[in-house]
Amino acid sequence: NYFRKTSCGTRQLDGYNHSLSTASLCLALSAFGSNDGGNSDYTNKYKNVEKLLTDLEFEEFDKNDWFVKKPQSDSIGVVAANKKLSIDDKECTLMAVAVRGGGYESEWAGNFTLGKSGQHYGFAQAKKQVLDFLKSYIRENKISGDIKIWLTGYSRAAATANLVAGALDDGEKLGDGVVLKKEDLYAYCFETPMGATKSEIKNRLKYNNIYNIINKNDPVTKVAMSALDFTRFGGDYFLPDKISDGNNYAAKKNAMEQFYDKIIENYEYGENYLILLVHGMYDVPGKSSDNEEMFDASDEVYEY
Repeated sequence: NYFRKTSCGTRQLDGYNHSLSTASLCLALSAFGSNDGGNSDYTNKYKNVEKLLTDLEFEEFDKNDWFVKKPQSDSIGVVAANKKLSIDDKECTLMAVAVRGGGYESEWAGNFTLGKSGQHYGFAQAKKQVLDFLKSYIRENKISGDIKIWLTGYSRAAATANLVAGALDDGEKLGDGVVLKKEDLYAYCFETPMGATKSEIKNRLKYNNIYNIINKNDPVTKVAMSALDFTRFGGDYFLPDKISDGNNYAAKKNAMEQFYDKIIENYEYGENYLILLVHGMYDVPGKSSDNEEMFDASDEVYEY
């Protein structure tokens, strides 16, 4: 339903969406290599992500070759599926793209191959493979016209997805017959290492359809180091922690526990259940005299 809000190419960039972020994390985790087959049989490693996308009524599921054979240091696994959307009498294709972020064995070595210049070499090699796969997928499934892309990944896969999204925002073409507008790219990257370079990002707002959800206590997010000119495309969204939030962290934790206790005391249910409490904040964009949103002119933070 989120993707159906407006016609393809007409949605306004309305920032981070927590519901889509939650769904993206589910998709990213489902794209981990399955335990089936151990370290010898790779024919069914994609079964979890295929099931999720099938349950979400996506069609024409496909995976690249590296999802069905033993990973190497610079390989990457990626899957895609699509569904047709008709919104306000306008047709478009929604593509779901998930990069493998777990169960990738020796691909771990590629995380430390920084290279001598430019983007992180290991992540850039993975980026190229994902882009090549997407171009092949679009061609083989005869996809044309307006497209939307829902892109996600976790850890190494997040770094790869981040570079892929950055390349698309910079004008990378996926085929002569398809049109991807900036507002139709939704990239949610979790625990994202840094693979882009500061020198290539002249205007960070250009990439405001890319969202990096970060736990500051995760050392993976510090690869490669900012002191070596590395950074991420898009905006960073940090989970609360004791160091950065200081005294506010204890207050937030206490409020959360009180909320949980209140539910437990008043909600009668005979079986186990899960309580999810979401806390978020974002900068409220300023507006110019002609009512245009200015994302870099915020003077108010909305917290909920």
